[in-house]
Amino acid sequence: HRRRQRARGANHAAALARALALELDIPFSDALVRVRDTRQQARLSAVARRVNLEGAFQSAAQVSGQRVLLVDDVLTTGATALACARVLRSAGAQSVSFIALAGAVDRASKR
Repeated sequence: HRRRQRARGANHAAALARALALELDIPFSDALVRVRDTRQQARLSAVARRVNLEGAFQSAAQVSGQRVLLVDDVLTTGATALACARVLRSAGAQSVSFIALAGAVDRASKR
């Protein structure tokens, strides 16, 4: 959402996606737009994260019949990736794959 992007100073996921597209020599597209300003996910449970993201994204590009690589900066519970993938599939994407730069660590677990 534009308000969150102003606060963060940039769209980190889009910057990663652009760099990856350039490296892989594949087209880049801002195929999604966040249409609803949601609560910050950091302090929400996995279930609350999924509910928080319902209706938050819309397809902003023609993806019908396309194979899409969805890029994010951090994967925590996968709620954002799932919400985005659902929107892209509903818009006709043939397939949606996902990659993240980092995964969050559950500090409460005893690994």
